[in-house]
Amino acid sequence: MKYLSRAYFVPTLKEAEKIFPGFLFRKNSNGLYFCDLKDGLIFVSGIGKINITYAASLIFSEYSFEIAYLMGICGAYKSGYLKTGDLVSVEYDYFADEGLLDESGNYRLISEMGFPVMADGKDFVVFDKADGITGVSANTVSFLSGTDYLADIYSSKTNAHIENMEGAAFGYVCGKFGQRAVHIRAVSNFCGDRGSQNWNIAKAFDSLSNYVKTNVI
Repeated sequence: MKYLSRAYFVPTLKEAEKIFPGFLFRKNSNGLYFCDLKDGLIFVSGIGKINITYAASLIFSEYSFEIAYLMGICGAYKSGYLKTGDLVSVEYDYFADEGLLDESGNYRLISEMGFPVMADGKDFVVFDKADGITGVSANTVSFLSGTDYLADIYSSKTNAHIENMEGAAFGYVCGKFGQRAVHIRAVSNFCGDRGSQNWNIAKAFDSLSNYVKTNVI
């Protein structure tokens, strides 16, 4: 087992290149893009719960880190107070689309049906909070909320502030490996109807890269 200070997981190569400008990424023997740091590594996991589970499990089987970060962009629910460009630290991340929508339009998480995702009966994972960043709760989904109807179902169910595609799975794997983890996101758009998502991906990337310049490089 190799011990390093820190690891940074980013869902896509585009995000990684924007968040860590000037760093050169190359593929390892498992097909994951990565970059060396002085006392750590950056990995590109791929999008979604399956890819982050594979990448994190693979890396944690070979390395142990003082702390592991997941960083990337996210959508914010319109019912909250966040705006595009806001940088947030996820404290609670829910497996929000592991559930059932019945014929009456009622949505139940599978824990409410007697089949919790987590061994402790919960449907969320807990992350350490990054210093100096607003703490929020998040929904991890594979089925993105491209309508206000679905966004309202997700957000009202968990009272989450943002939506992402990897966080809860990453936190789950970190817990299994006894790995301390932090989850940082920047808001790039709003969840819900496609015509009112108000994308500002450049502003989100600026927030993430500024954090890296101050706290990482």
